[in-house]
Amino acid sequence: MVETILASSAAPKGCAQRACHSSEASASGLDLESAGLIARLESQPSSMACGSAPYLRASDVPGSLLMQKIGGGPYPCGGRMPTGLVLTDFEVGCISQYFQTELGLPANPGTDAGQAPDQGVVEAPDAGALDLGAPAPDAGVESEVTIEAEAMSLMGPFQTLTDMAASGGMFVAQTAGDLNADPGSTTDVGRAVFDFTVSQAGPARIFGRVRATDTDSDSFWVRVDSSEYVQWNDLNAISAGAWTWDDVHDTPAGEAAAEFDLQPGSHRLEVVYRETNAQIDRIVITQDPNFQPPAN
Repeated sequence: MVETILASSAAPKGCAQRACHSSEASASGLDLESAGLIARLESQPSSMACGSAPYLRASDVPGSLLMQKIGGGPYPCGGRMPTGLVLTDFEVGCISQYFQTELGLPANPGTDAGQAPDQGVVEAPDAGALDLGAPAPDAGVESEVTIEAEAMSLMGPFQTLTDMAASGGMFVAQTAGDLNADPGSTTDVGRAVFDFTVSQAGPARIFGRVRATDTDSDSFWVRVDSSEYVQWNDLNAISAGAWTWDDVHDTPAGEAAAEFDLQPGSHRLEVVYRETNAQIDRIVITQDPNFQPPAN
């Protein structure tokens, strides 16, 4: 299981997925796919944004940068990894135990092989869906899920771009094209899709960490399932060129926050290109009426 999570380019939770930490992409300089992983992690410094700390420390495996990034936080830099799908406590424990075994360290006292220290076995969720009906481990807020925009299913000309100020060092934008007045268009229009499930009925709101530099690059179309597309506009007034959290709101309807009435079951979020260079970094879908976006 550990090799599947860390080094697989095909597994839903695989850290080496395309445009992430594969030998080809090596996002933020981290390659989890090539041979000699343990030796490279122990000696490989992280990016400047993470203080150049080594990804793995034999003297403190649980406190190593990589373990902090896949755990429940707080995070020393960027957001939680892997993007989009949260690892269970059991999976995180397995990875920690794997590192200690490979480094020749003794097992944690009272820990059976394959079980996280001091943790009961947690059943891994369905890899193809995220459940808003239960909180992510240590999330502290029910009915909430966070996903990196680059982890969504992207249809060109949407593309993943890099920026150290973005969560995970990457964001999504379409860099060329005319104003898209038809969100249903499938021609030269970027589209990002994310499938998720909810276990309880109720209204949901969507927040995005966005950036816009002018009024000609500050809008997207957004919808859930077959609902009407929401014209999420005027992002420049919110961000003024800096990464900023904003609620998905319906600009023609007086900037009212959009609410999506969800029933238990599967749903699909779509973010569609409207204006060139509108940028989106991270998304939160929440059924918590008191939700406040994370600090920037």
